[in-house]
This record gives sequence, structure tokens and C-alpha cells, in this order.
Amino acid sequence: MYDPAGLVLRPPAAVRAAVAAGRAAGATVLTGTRVTELRQEGAGVRVVVDGGASVLADGVVVAGGAWTPRLLPSFAAEVELRRAVSHWFRPLEETGEFGPDRFPVGFRRSGGDDDFSYFPAVDARGVKVNLHVRKQVVTAPERHALSIPDALSDRVAASVGRTLRGLETRWHERAAYVESYTPDLRCVLGPAPELPGCWILAGGSGQAFKMAPALGRAAVDGFTGTAVPGAAPVVTRMPGRPPAV
Repeated sequence: MYDPAGLVLRPPAAVRAAVAAGRAAGATVLTGTRVTELRQEGAGVRVVVDGGASVLADGVVVAGGAWTPRLLPSFAAEVELRRAVSHWFRPLEETGEFGPDRFPVGFRRSGGDDDFSYFPAVDARGVKVNLHVRKQVVTAPERHALSIPDALSDRVAASVGRTLRGLETRWHERAAYVESYTPDLRCVLGPAPELPGCWILAGGSGQAFKMAPALGRAAVDGFTGTAVPGAAPVVTRMPGRPPAV
């Protein structure tokens, strides 16, 4: 089944482009800066960062992914943190057969360990494969605290060997990371109950990045009380409330 609208996103390049567009529009971007606290101060929100420096803002949108509960504890009750694991396999020969112009993004549904998604080689790491198994629930979002069992990697390698000809059967690289899941798999987008002037935009599991422009627009529209003329309503999930349109 071919979808002409399908594409591959390269997150680092996409993030750099978004940051550049923000700066061009007048935004101040702080990199390598960890927010340690949000607190109400008058009619605004005080944002405290490492070292004690702070900014007093009229309002704040927290899009901290799996780290959001550390700033807004109410979010912890809305999500479950799960470990996701990706593996990369190099081609046996560099023929270009696994590049994005020849090899698609796809899902295989053959049952058991032969249920997985795969992505074309866009760099030297090769083809990315994600085995579709129940993700392990974790308590912390830091990647350095995550382990990848060799038994899991062996299962992925065995499936690749059975189903994807032309790839090495030993993984070249693997990585673990954390995603936050809501019960209905929709993002949390709405006011934070415990902190007036603060909104949450998080909990999008593995789906939110590709929808970031639309989610960002929805957050801005809701946060500022504006809307784009003719725009369709956005389904949101408010903390502690049922989904609403």
C-alpha cells in the first residue's frame, strides 16, 4: 500500500529549522538551559533555571515531554512513561537500495516478533527497525538510566534476518528513549490545574513530533484566546477532564 503523502522526518534538522524560524520572528532561544521550577508570582509565572536565574513571564506553555511531571505534578497522573527501543541495521552492500528514494517507511503485520515498523537509511546507521511489543513502564525519563536487554535485541535481529533481505543480521546501533502515553493516546493540551497562567502541551507518545506545527498552533490559539479564521476545531485532552472539542 503506497501513500504519496508519506515522508521521513529528520528530527535534528526539523528542530534546527523551527528554532531558526522562531529567532527570525523575534524569539529569544536559550539552549542548554534546564528549568528547575515554575511558580506563581503576582499575575505571572516565574521560570527558574539552573544557577538560580529566572524569568517572569505573563504565561508559560510547558512542552517538556516525559520531563513535564517534574514541573507540573498533575501531569504525572495523566501519563505513563514507557521505554521505547530502536535498532539500526546496515545494508550488506552499499547499493542505495535502502535509501529513502527506493525503500519505504513501512509496517509489517506477520504476527509475533514479525510485527515491526521500518524506516529507510538516511545516514550511516542504516535502516531503523522498531519491534512492536509492549513497551516497558519506567519511572524516570533520563536515557542514561535505561537498559536494553540483549534478549530483546536478539529478537529484533532474528526478525530482520527472516523478513528483510539485504541487511546485516547484527544490529549496528541501538538506542532507548522515553515516551509519555495518555490512556486515549491523545496529547494533553490545556491549562495546568495547579498553576494559573500555565498550559501543558505534552503526552503525545511517539506521534506528537510529526504533528508539532499543528499542535503548536493549537496551543498558541488556546493560550492567547485567538484562532485562525476557518481553522477546524482541535480535539484536546485537558488534565483531569474528559476529552473536549
